[in-house]
This record gives sequence, structure tokens and C-alpha cells, in this order.
Amino acid sequence: TEAGPVRVLSIEGKLLLGNGDGELEKAMAALLAEGHKKIVIHTAGVSQLDSGGLGAMVAYCYKRAKDQQAAVRLVIPGNTRINLAAQTCLGLLFEIHDNEKSAIGSL
Repeated sequence: TEAGPVRVLSIEGKLLLGNGDGELEKAMAALLAEGHKKIVIHTAGVSQLDSGGLGAMVAYCYKRAKDQQAAVRLVIPGNTRINLAAQTCLGLLFEIHDNEKSAIGSL
């Protein structure tokens, strides 16, 4: 979806090695190819995240965005199914917000 110059990418379902990571890669590549430089990734719909999904977030979202000078924010709401260890790892690389409005406002 769009919020002015910011694009919001909502992730749904499982984000596991071999299950969901390819869709994330394609969606992020498409946004960056279109020249978008402000991206919010909303994780409310993520039902499961493993180390492969975490790796996909780092490789496809953090690294590729950084390589293209794009800013990425994550929305991880309080009722998330993403475990605290994964949230901590993601927090080392991404600015994390608990709601979309806050994440969009930070860009």
C-alpha cells in the first residue's frame, strides 16, 4: 500500500526458509526496482518466523535497501508471534515501531 512517498509492505503467513522468503525477496526487489526509498514492513500477519526468515529479512530487506540508499522501518505490534530473540536481532538492524503510523512518521 501507499502512504504518500512511503510504501508499506505487509507480510502474511509463515516466513521460513523455503516458505515465504521468496515472496518477500520478490516484493522487496520490486519496490526497490521502482525506485522507492521509504519502505515500512508490517509484520502483524506473520504467524511464524525461523532463522531462514530472519536471514531473508536481513538479506532482502536490510542489505538490499541499504545498498540502494533506501530507508526501511519495521512494524512489530505488541501482539506479534515473532519471538523476543528474533525481535532483538531485527532491532539491531532496523528501527522498530509498534504501529504503522509511527513507522511512517519516522521516515
